[in-house]
Amino acid sequence: MRVLSAKVTHARRLRDFGCVEAMVTLLVKAEGRPVPFETRVLTSAPVHGEGALRDRLIGSARMLHQRQSLARARFAA
Repeated sequence: MRVLSAKVTHARRLRDFGCVEAMVTLLVKAEGRPVPFETRVLTSAPVHGEGALRDRLIGSARMLHQRQSLARARFAA
């Protein structure tokens, strides 16, 4: 799986939890599919951490998408 582009939207700070929640739209090129597809992932990241908040949100969304894809593949098999 390759992420061709990512866009962070609808971000909001969750003060009680010390994190930011956001909708991340990923343009993904999967190995078994000839055409890239768009997927949206709701994710969160701590307000304070290493690296840019945007990069941490995208990384979290990418990881969640990979885990969801693996779970779907295992369930279908």
